[in-house]
Amino acid sequence: MKEGLIRATILIALLLPGLALAKSNCKSLEQKACLKATNCIWVKGYTTRKGIKVSPYCRGKGGKKTAKTKAQANSAKKTTKRADKGKTDQ
Repeated sequence: MKEGLIRATILIALLLPGLALAKSNCKSLEQKACLKATNCIWVKGYTTRKGIKVSPYCRGKGGKKTAKTKAQANSAKKTTKRADKGKTDQ
């Protein structure tokens, strides 16, 4: 049991740095560089409801969903709606 946990921990430790690098490639880019990068999007500054001012920044666009992923998401929504409907009927 401990051996499996140790292996899983090592695997996660090896994978996480790569994931962090993949997500942070748009971080700290200036507006011009961000707009030129195909995988980044420039977010304008805004003020939250609580009055906190957020400066403009560059972020990743995110991945595109495939047709299979969209179908799975729709199926999950339908299942949830059916389950919720059953609860209200009782």
